[in-house]
Amino acid sequence: MNPTVTSQFFMQLESGIESEPVLVRARYSAERPFEMSMDFRLIDGSGATWTFARDLLVNGAACPGEGDLEVWRQQFGPDQRVFINLSSPGGDCLLSARAVDIDKWCHEMTELVPIGSEHEFFDIDRELKALLRRAWNPRRTNRRSG
Repeated sequence: MNPTVTSQFFMQLESGIESEPVLVRARYSAERPFEMSMDFRLIDGSGATWTFARDLLVNGAACPGEGDLEVWRQQFGPDQRVFINLSSPGGDCLLSARAVDIDKWCHEMTELVPIGSEHEFFDIDRELKALLRRAWNPRRTNRRSG
């Protein structure tokens, strides 16, 4: 079993009429070293889970990115915040977090799997075999003839 790190922190939903707190549960597993997941929940329990490349957050927390997930830093007085813009066919969502929370999470992930060593944790041959097995052996349904 490969190790996993999790973290929980608050972000702010910035794209609404009023800023709302969002509980974030972040998860990263050495078994899937190129991806991480963030579960976003509003106080009313609604929300979504996004799974995306770890590098988008790690690199985006240092420099801006673009695409379905954009990450950038901005200074607000003495505080620095990290903004994450999520885009989907259903709309956009702008969130912000204290930079120290994002930096701590990025540090936890890179402590578990250092940048550049992902290949040591990911068995590409096993993944390809599993993918090809599913592609060549689709589930067959049993049909009775009458």
